[in-house]
Amino acid sequence: MPAFVLPLFLLGSTITCSMLAIRPLWLWFNLNKRLRRSYPYLLFQHYTNFISRLAGPRLIKQAKIRIRPFRVFSHISPEQLIAYKTLCLILGGCLAVPLGIVNAVTTAVFGFMLPELVLKTHLRNWRKSFRSQFPFAVDLLTLIVGSGTGLQQALEEVAGSIPPGPLRDELWRALGHMALGASLREAFEELADRSGLDEVKAFVAAIVQAQQLGTKVESVLTVLVNNMRERKSQEAEERSQLLPMKMLIPLLFFIFPALLIVLFAPFVVSGYLIF
Repeated sequence: MPAFVLPLFLLGSTITCSMLAIRPLWLWFNLNKRLRRSYPYLLFQHYTNFISRLAGPRLIKQAKIRIRPFRVFSHISPEQLIAYKTLCLILGGCLAVPLGIVNAVTTAVFGFMLPELVLKTHLRNWRKSFRSQFPFAVDLLTLIVGSGTGLQQALEEVAGSIPPGPLRDELWRALGHMALGASLREAFEELADRSGLDEVKAFVAAIVQAQQLGTKVESVLTVLVNNMRERKSQEAEERSQLLPMKMLIPLLFFIFPALLIVLFAPFVVSGYLIF
């Protein structure tokens, strides 16, 4: 056999193996971006299915109850919540193992609680934004209804006039339900239930009662607006009364020590130089 056959065979084999090894990488880098983004999602979906089978129907039912308040801004499922919590628990524990068993357990517990804490923080911000927009919307609704416009048309004008936010989205959702055949009572009660705010529930109860009894909606809205203004002024007074208590911490820990240093430092330095 000629001497050049073996090196040629080895060279061809090396090139062929290299091409076979590089082809999957070439396919990966040339895939569509959407497909590349969906690959981690598919892995997470398989993990979610696996965890849901291990959790059982009882834990899934409990998770379904826990995510009920978060449905206003999130479409997370009970199975996904359990998957996120277990995944954060595993990752937190594994990352903190070099720091010791106690730190690993603490980090794992915190990781298990982290997804729900994030959802609660988001829900708190959502309700805060909803509450800040609600008095302006009710005041505007009172003015529009007072001009002789019907309640549903007034709600449409309010939903189109207020800035984008949770309240606007919920108003359009309620109006969409009414357009599909739901009554005003059903749409408003769902809005109050989704918001979880006492002032919204009181507003909906007053509107529904006025509709049932045939009372003028304008007078009911006027009373509600006055009550909301009084409540806001009371809350402002309560916050102003708490300001002296809140000022004690910076006063004791930052202002007083600096003042004492400025007053007594010269005497201390002069006494040290004398003795």
